[in-house]
Amino acid sequence: MNSKLAFAQAKKLETREEQWKLSTQWFKSKSLWTTRKGAEANYRKAISIIETTRSEIQLSALRVEFLADKRDAYDALIRRYLIR
Repeated sequence: MNSKLAFAQAKKLETREEQWKLSTQWFKSKSLWTTRKGAEANYRKAISIIETTRSEIQLSALRVEFLADKRDAYDALIRRYLIR
């Protein structure tokens, strides 16, 4: 299954964890780095999915723990700003 189809299926099933993971993988691929604006928009999309999910977590300790494996998307967006 290609990543575009996998993302569509994850979106249909509303599995946000899979959506942000697939988004981040997509955006790391060479074919999606054609424009700087495009790369920033893609990482913002992944971060939006992460933040929507995180905002629904009730306990603040769990919110912090939730971000533990999601740093790649944030770091990539920061790198995009640094190399402008």
